Amino acid sequence: MSLPELLERVKAASDRLDDATLARVLCAVQGVEYAHHGIVCGDDGSDELYVIDKRNRRVETFARGGYRDLAPDSSIDAAVALIERVLPGWRKSVVILTPEPCQAYAWHPERGTIGRVYRSSAPTAPLALISALLGAKIAEDKP
Repeated sequence: MSLPELLERVKAASDRLDDATLARVLCAVQGVEYAHHGIVCGDDGSDELYVIDKRNRRVETFARGGYRDLAPDSSIDAAVALIERVLPGWRKSVVILTPEPCQAYAWHPERGTIGRVYRSSAPTAPLALISALLGAKIAEDKP
């Protein structure tokens, strides 16, 4: 699935993403090819989502669901950490206005801001940050 297709899926989400879409987003923004994902159920009722790439390497693992949900589509901290890992040195910002959708911005300070700011809006702050990340990756990957 291409970055633009994933961006459309994220923009269409009303809350968190389904596990398959989130797994594909995590692989795509890190430049690895998605293979599969799965859930490991803990004895305490907690679940852990893992994502595997085509080279059979674990790309991500994090708590999913419940009060410990640390997925980038549910946690602002996890979404920010993903941007910092994928776009090192980039700045990011999120604006939460109710009842309006959340807005997120990603930009690189050394490149100026004219035409280099990637803005997105979504129902939640983490989804807005993921959308801004995808928009930046799409623009940056163009030759």
